[in-house]
Amino acid sequence: KSLITGALTALISLPFEHPFDALKTNMQSDQTKMLVTIKSMLQRKGWKAFYNGFSVNCIRVAIKQAYRWPLWISISAFYKNLFPKTN
Repeated sequence: KSLITGALTALISLPFEHPFDALKTNMQSDQTKMLVTIKSMLQRKGWKAFYNGFSVNCIRVAIKQAYRWPLWISISAFYKNLFPKTN
């Protein structure tokens, strides 16, 4: 259950995050400023340029979050039991 939850949380946010990641990657590879990169991306491929590599990134993020989410839950529970609150 937590594997699915972890993967879904990542996949829900990815459509909103990916365009910024694509912009960042293009800025790094072109060594240009943000507005120049946006203009260049739009001229080359239109709005689709902001979603290049989206399907591959979905698979990568889903796999990564599928193990991170349950790990985070189990580690936080472990530390709560290891160091209980004292009042």
